[in-house]
Amino acid sequence: MNSGTPTWVIITAVFLMLIGGCGVKNDIQSIGIRDIMAKTNEMFRKSAKLEKDSTVVTSEEGAGATPDSLRAEADSITALQKKETAETFDRFKKMLDIPESAINKIIMLGYIGLFFSVFLILAGLFLLLKKTFSIRLAYAALILSIVFSLVKWFMLSGENNTLLTVGTGLSAAFTFIICTIFLIIIFSSDKSYLEDQPTEY
Repeated sequence: MNSGTPTWVIITAVFLMLIGGCGVKNDIQSIGIRDIMAKTNEMFRKSAKLEKDSTVVTSEEGAGATPDSLRAEADSITALQKKETAETFDRFKKMLDIPESAINKIIMLGYIGLFFSVFLILAGLFLLLKKTFSIRLAYAALILSIVFSLVKWFMLSGENNTLLTVGTGLSAAFTFIICTIFLIIIFSSDKSYLEDQPTEY
């Protein structure tokens, strides 16, 4: 029997650690969602003020330098641009206007997700280390991640369709699909490479 690590094990282990690593990053961002929102709102306030100041300066520079008809046309264009800018800002603000209930859910799911993300990293690591419990650990990590992804999606699907809740839902759907694929790969692959490993308790 070839004692080398099969290719499917290496690929699966690397992807499990990669998924877990990305999950850790996303979970930390979810936990710090309030700081992210505060910085985003501050950025929008500064952008809106800058746009307003720019419009006022442009209007003052054009005043008295052109005939009345041209000045009226310029004022009309400026007003239209100002309206379009305000509408764009309003749309973005609504997309980022997350209800307090959704914020609390995202933070809670971030803490819980951090555990499952680390679990996936450990499962991938132990697959490479060829322990007798590696396959069972991988099964457990993938199944729990799939269940958590479904719970996460259901918990946030009832909230307003803001940018972050939609993004979190898409992330959960992606994790569900990837974990399901690798669960099938492990289930259907030859696991005899572990047969020569000593029994561990």
